[in-house]
Amino acid sequence: MKLSFKVSLVYLVFFLISNRVCTQPNTSIDLEKQKPEKYKDKLLNAEKTEDTKIKGVKRFFNNTFTHYNYYFNANVKLNEIIEKAKETFTDDYTQLLPFYNYSLNTTATDKNIDSVIYKCNAGILLHDLRSDWVDDLYMLLGKAYVLRKDFDSAYHVFQYLNYVYAPKDDGYDIPIGSNSSNDEGIFSIATDEKKRPFLQKIIRSPLERNEALLWICRNYLEQNEPGQANALLAILKEDPKFPKRLKTDLYELLSYCYYNQKSYDSSAKYLEKSLGNAKTRAEKARWEFLCGQMYQRSGKFSEAEKWFEKAIKHTSNPMVEVYARLYMLQQFSDTAINHLVNNSNLDQLNKMANKEKFSSYKDIIYYAAGNLSVALNNKELATAYYYKSATTSIDNPTQKNKSFLALADLNYTLKKYKPAYIYYDSIDIKFIDSSALFRVNARKPALRIIAKNIDAIHLQDSLQVLAKLSPKDLNEVLKKIYSKYKKEKGLKDDLNSFDFGNDNVTTSSSIFNSISTNPGEFYFDNAALKSQGIKEFKSRWGNRPNVDNWNRAAAVSGKIESENSVEAKESKSRNASKLNANKADVVDVALDMGDPSNIPDKTNRNISAISENENEPAVEITPEYLYNAIPLTEEKLEASNKIIIDALYENGKTFSDVLDDCETAILTYEDLLNRFPENTHTEKALFNLAYCYKNTNRIFKSNVIIEALNLDYGDGTLNKIIKEKTADPEKTNATKTYSDIYKLFLQENYQQAVINKKHADSLYKGKYWNPQLSLIESIYYIKQHADSTAIDILNTIIKSNADKALKEKAATMIDVLNRKQQIITHLNTLDTLGKFDSSAIYRRRFIQDSIAQAAKDAYTIDSSLIGKPFSKDLNAPHYAVLLLTDVENAFINETKKSLDSFNVGHPTTKDILIQSLKLNRQYTLMLIGPLSNATMSMYYIEYVQPKMNTILPWMPLSKYSFSLISLNNLEILKANNNMEKYKVFLKSIFPDKF
Repeated sequence: MKLSFKVSLVYLVFFLISNRVCTQPNTSIDLEKQKPEKYKDKLLNAEKTEDTKIKGVKRFFNNTFTHYNYYFNANVKLNEIIEKAKETFTDDYTQLLPFYNYSLNTTATDKNIDSVIYKCNAGILLHDLRSDWVDDLYMLLGKAYVLRKDFDSAYHVFQYLNYVYAPKDDGYDIPIGSNSSNDEGIFSIATDEKKRPFLQKIIRSPLERNEALLWICRNYLEQNEPGQANALLAILKEDPKFPKRLKTDLYELLSYCYYNQKSYDSSAKYLEKSLGNAKTRAEKARWEFLCGQMYQRSGKFSEAEKWFEKAIKHTSNPMVEVYARLYMLQQFSDTAINHLVNNSNLDQLNKMANKEKFSSYKDIIYYAAGNLSVALNNKELATAYYYKSATTSIDNPTQKNKSFLALADLNYTLKKYKPAYIYYDSIDIKFIDSSALFRVNARKPALRIIAKNIDAIHLQDSLQVLAKLSPKDLNEVLKKIYSKYKKEKGLKDDLNSFDFGNDNVTTSSSIFNSISTNPGEFYFDNAALKSQGIKEFKSRWGNRPNVDNWNRAAAVSGKIESENSVEAKESKSRNASKLNANKADVVDVALDMGDPSNIPDKTNRNISAISENENEPAVEITPEYLYNAIPLTEEKLEASNKIIIDALYENGKTFSDVLDDCETAILTYEDLLNRFPENTHTEKALFNLAYCYKNTNRIFKSNVIIEALNLDYGDGTLNKIIKEKTADPEKTNATKTYSDIYKLFLQENYQQAVINKKHADSLYKGKYWNPQLSLIESIYYIKQHADSTAIDILNTIIKSNADKALKEKAATMIDVLNRKQQIITHLNTLDTLGKFDSSAIYRRRFIQDSIAQAAKDAYTIDSSLIGKPFSKDLNAPHYAVLLLTDVENAFINETKKSLDSFNVGHPTTKDILIQSLKLNRQYTLMLIGPLSNATMSMYYIEYVQPKMNTILPWMPLSKYSFSLISLNNLEILKANNNMEKYKVFLKSIFPDKF
């Protein structure tokens, strides 16, 4: 009796479980159009729904089979797909974490996702649609479509659940979400789960419709449609019938929605409320870390610190703890609250790195310290930390490559192109993102060329310095170089076995002639002969292996490679011990970076060895090889200079054409033209320099270079290209008009010049040459004491597209004019009070007047010097000369004032005096000095010449040139009045200068 009662009770429970008090809604299904041919005459159970009744036993078995054979298996597989995606997902804690710890790109490619969809379809079609698990299968099917990124199909499934399982009195006649859908006057779209009978609440989960509404929002968000999702989420948030059991899911999606919209403070607020959805403690800690990141990005640092602390408390992943602590230390650096705080944070990072707990994460900590050093604008320290990060990274290739990338980018920014190339070449592109990959691929080939050329220039410059040494000093230097080389190779060093540059060491007959031998004595029986022979062999060949020429090269190559391998291992061991020392000063590590042996991995090599043919055999270093490399002859010096010229030109072209770095290209081309004004690339260098000036909006400088190109290479191909591109009849006419106006200014016909300029400005709208002549015009008005007119003209220069130097000069003039009365009053006051020490000015004036008087006295032509040739005496006092051609008196005086102002404003030139000498109607000499000798005059010219565009921005390049002249030659020049002859004489002494 008891047994039968228990059996009856079990059946009753199963019956209640299999039957909802309110029968679950269902619809019929029509598969006629979709059935394969062989199933045309066969009806599936889903198609029989309308034709049969479902009673208790049938419902029980139908529910059981559907649940355990289909839904359960499909749900397990779906969860496995998500778990597998989570396992393969890697978080980058240096960036804002993704909201979910798995990617749909991973789930979409999982081979089991189709199996889940198949199981769901089969579970629906092979069973009665009145089964209690149909809505669960549809829900699972929609989720699978989302994970497969089949968003359209997912939307249709979720909408089907929304409409079919919505509360209704009779079919679909009541609009969902309208007030007419209920009689309580409450706007609602959710299914009210509170109205379910008590027994059903206990034994059966609610319908999936409310959850389907949430997944519609998730589907929108995955399609990057936050507006649609936000609208639906806002309705559900205010819906009074939305169940509490799904509130955390709702908050999760609200947080995800705000996350996608970059409203991080709102996202963090809702993420806090949805932490209960985290499946594991690790996932909870991850979301807490994300909360900290989002609060930090919103500027709520105290909240951020609170959530980072929680993440540290709950996580078992040391990466989360390391980065949480790093973020807490770094969060003040972005706001630059205080320099001391940032330095304190650096100390904290160093302490973290020294703790055993974080020993495996030193690379991450040093990388963070490098970032903080960049924020402190300490680039040297940042370089050191990045380098230490790269060298301490062992099992973290992603971080290692990030450190190399940071090193490369930083060195590139600092224009240290050789180390920049080394670090770019050390990057494994598999571990960097697409933007960094583009940067590396764009820069590395160009930097390879630049690094090779920098080495070539440095080598040739060094060799030329050695060539200037005395034979004795050169011999000592080469011995040290050779000794160092032998020591590095681990070979025996014998400094007394050779003499660099001594031809006697190669004379074979000296062995027998210099040592007395007995007649008939065999060579190898004479110890003196053997010793002398060994010395002479080593002086010529070094420690050459004792093999014939057939296999000598291969043997030497193998030996060198073996030695290099041993040396590399020893170097790596030394570096590891040095870098692993906890007390090592990080700046000391940075100072060792210049040594290629300290650079890890494949960067351990000499860039100077880079050549077009990397399989080229290594050169054997011998005493003769070292000596012959020195450019001691004219031919070798010319070849050495050619290497430098080619390298500079190629670097300039690479900077401008490949790296689009016109600023550095300008410096390179200027270096080339200053060192070698006349070279095989001069025309092309001038052409490229003009382009770079124009590209950096230095129009005046560009025009000056184009003018020089036109003067020196008028018939050249490149000059013709410029003329063709710049051919503009209007500009040609404007240039002629303004040139005539300029001549009027030179002739001091100011009134006519001003009238003509106004007419030209109205005609050409100020497009051509207006700023330059406007500056001259302003000077005229200043002399007329019309300061307001001058200021107006100067303001137009500042607002125009004039060259930067011209604008700065105009701004300075305006500032002085605005303070003119104040300056005069101040100086008068100082003079009245006796505080103004004018003795220096009086002394300067006395010296100038004395020199001027002496010059006037000397201007008397000494007839005895007529016809006398110029003499060369470079040690005698010389003037540096600014030679003016066809310049009128007014502008000669302005030139003198500008040069004098420049000299006074620079400590190195403040005591140098200037006087002018009108040689004839064509030439005026601006005599600067005299200086102690020709070398000092040349130094002055090299110092001033690059700055002439700022000293005399209004003076055309064709109107002036530099020269130098001794006091004696100046008298001869005045007596003979032949400047052209002196130019020829000067060029014979300085062929590359004048």
